Amino acid sequence: MTMDTLMRETGIEKIDLLKVDIEGAEKEVFAAGDWIKKVRIIAIELHDRIRPGCRSVVEAAAIGFHPDQRGEVTFFVR
Repeated sequence: MTMDTLMRETGIEKIDLLKVDIEGAEKEVFAAGDWIKKVRIIAIELHDRIRPGCRSVVEAAAIGFHPDQRGEVTFFVR
């Protein structure tokens, strides 16, 4: 299920804080869809050590966000 589908089917129009811990599936989730435009803050553990390229896909999708690394969690804030 995509984030766009999940948001549409549950009636979610905006997300204030999205916590993401998907153990290397970042490429699939962040590579497609307009859902990220509806998110204000993303807190995510990026798993490049498990699957190289995860960070770059999320950063490319998070245009307009400011990244802030805090330990293992990266925050992307609009």
